[in-house]
Formats: sequence, C-alpha cells, structure tokens
Amino acid sequence: MKALLSFSRIFIGSIFILSGLIKANDAVGFSFKLDEYFSPAVFDLPFFQEFSLAIAIIVCVVEIVLGLTCIFGVKKKLTAITLLGFLVFFGFLTFYSAYFNKVTDCGCFGDALKFTPWQSFIKDMVLLAFAIPLFMGKNHNSYSDKKLTTNIAFLSLLTVGILTFVVFNWTFPLFFSVATIGIGIFLLNKTNQNILDGGVIISSTILSLIFTWYTYSYLPIKDYRPYKVESSIAKGMEVPADAKPGITHVFIENLTTREVKGVLMKDIPWNDKNWKYRSDLEPKIIQEADEAPIHDFSINTEDGADIAEQVLGWKKVLVLVSYDLDKSDDEGWKKVQSIIADAKAKNLPLVGLSASDISQATQFAKERGVTLPFYNTDETTLKTIVRSNPGILLLEEGVIKGKWHFNKVPNALE
Repeated sequence: MKALLSFSRIFIGSIFILSGLIKANDAVGFSFKLDEYFSPAVFDLPFFQEFSLAIAIIVCVVEIVLGLTCIFGVKKKLTAITLLGFLVFFGFLTFYSAYFNKVTDCGCFGDALKFTPWQSFIKDMVLLAFAIPLFMGKNHNSYSDKKLTTNIAFLSLLTVGILTFVVFNWTFPLFFSVATIGIGIFLLNKTNQNILDGGVIISSTILSLIFTWYTYSYLPIKDYRPYKVESSIAKGMEVPADAKPGITHVFIENLTTREVKGVLMKDIPWNDKNWKYRSDLEPKIIQEADEAPIHDFSINTEDGADIAEQVLGWKKVLVLVSYDLDKSDDEGWKKVQSIIADAKAKNLPLVGLSASDISQATQFAKERGVTLPFYNTDETTLKTIVRSNPGILLLEEGVIKGKWHFNKVPNALE
C-alpha cells in the first residue's frame, strides 16, 4: 500500500501540475474548448458560455494546486475527494465526446499534446485508477513520514522535468515546479502540518494566478499552434510529403452467399454480376487523411474571392485580427491605433481580418479610430491565430515576424 500510494502521489501530482500549467499558458484557448462543450451541439448549456473564461482559469489553478497538495499530502481527505470528483467528471465528458463524437479534442493539454476522444477517456481512467488508492489510503501513516514525502517531492520534480523536455519541449513548467515544490519542501521540514497545508495551498494558488493572469493579459509564453512567430503560413498550408492518405470503404454484397464486405471504391468488381454495390449502406472511414497543419486559412472579399495567396506574397503587411467585433475590447482598439498609424506612415499594406460582416467591421473600426480594409476569415481560424481581440500580426512574405496582444503592441515597427 505504501509503495502504491507513493507512486500515485508522484504520478497524479506531476500530471496535474503539467496539465494545469499547459492549459494556464493558454487559458483563452481552453475557454474556447469549454465554450464548445457548453454549446447547443453538445450539452446545450448556453448560460455557462458567458463564464467560460472564468471557469477555464479556475480549472487551471485548481489542477495545479491539486497536483501540489497531492505530492505533499496536504488536506489529504479533501484532496482525494476533489481528485476523484475531477477525474469522474472529466471522464464522463471524454466518454460522452468519444461515444457520441461531439468534441474531437478535449483540450486536456491545450495544443501541446493532442488526444483523440477515446485516448482522452483512457487517460482519465488511468488517472482515476491511481486516484482511488489515494482516497482509500488517505489516513495511511506514510503521509506523516517527512523523509518519504521529501523523496516523493524530488521524484515528482524529476518527473515534471523529464516530461517537460521530452514531451512538451518547454522549460517553464520545470522552473515553476522548482519554485512551488521547493517552497513545499522548505515548509515540510521547517514548520508544522497546519503551516505546511496553508503555505502550499496559498503559494501555489498565488503563483498559478500570476502566471494565468500574465498569459491572459498578453499572449501564451509557449505557442504550440501552427501560427507561432517565425512560422510560414504558406508552408503550413502544404500537406506533408509523408502524410497518410484517407481510406474509405464502400460496401458490396455477394448475390450468391449474401456476404457483405467493405472495399475501396476503385476495387468494386463492376464487371462481376455476382457482386452488387450497396448504395444504401453508409461508407466507413478506415483511416482519416492527414491534413496540412493549416487547412482552413483564407482571406475573402465581399464577393467571395480568396486573396490569401496574394496577401501572403506581399513583402510586408500589418494584419489586424478581430474574430468577433462584439466581443472585442474597446481599450484594445485604442492601443492598436499607434502601430496602425506607424504602418501607414511607412506605406505598409494594412489588412483587417474578422468573421463579422465586412462593411460592419470597417465601420466599427473607423468609429474606434482605426481605418483599414477588412476581409473575412473563419472565426475558429482567427481565434487560433492570436488569442487577443483585437490582435496584431506582422507578416513578411507569409512568415509571421511579429504577433502582439493589444496590451503589448509596440507603438511603432522597427
């Protein structure tokens, strides 16, 4: 029991810290995923859509704090119950998504690590399997062993470090864990249990909130999306040479044996009168085709023409992005005025992208002191490009050379 409890504390604690930090790095993106769950197409809970961002931030912070309380044995009963509640709830969500094919990516690790719905469900069940011993053994005497807890803390730090470099290619989670786990180790060996409990919870909550606030107020520190700085949008739209082709089976029936089997459309034996094509049966996807990393980018004029290739070919262009004008920040429009004016002074082309009506977008921006031509781009694509509404991009021959939240946009281009 002691060994199982120790491993569970290391395993669950490390995963929860990483999961919380990856999502907190892009809380806005996680809120979009929650918004999808609350939509009429899934659970039809429109009331909660208004609070998607607040819920996203709370979930991120609670995950990180739970990871640390699990490692240090803080509030053992409350931690065990909360862990079980989290995993049962998210296990239900991932099972529902997988079984009914509602949400194709749970967002468990943001854009850093993609899981299919069934993979997400399996991941939650594995975590749940190790959370149950924590609940059953919450009063086990190993929790009072300071030396054991110190070793668990160091092994958790090592686990976070390995996953940070091998899986996520990002050093910040390790630095964050060094700070928070370091505080916990210090309190563990210098104070009593009550101070340890309060110290771990308060310090991890404060540090998590500061990090989440920073990434929300500016942009994610680590960008895992295909629109990160120095990436080429044009190249991202190319399907990789080693991409897997799509495989879809249609069905044919043997008129003698009544055998029904799936074959490729090109392999239907049209000249064999013993086989009949079953057009009444739905084709079955055997293998999804690999897509280009960027497969939904377009810049559409009012008459529907796509000028993306033309814009991506320009030597340099400043792009303003506002996926939904009604949800954009009025102060943000004031903060982008200076860089728009600087681009005009330097005779740089200007482009506005929005999913809103083009004429309305042009008038909306003009009323806020920003004048530039607007075009239409898919809302989801714009949300993916930059987590700021409005946000600014600088493109050079289709390569993203700069990307700014309105809170950090420079007054002038270099």
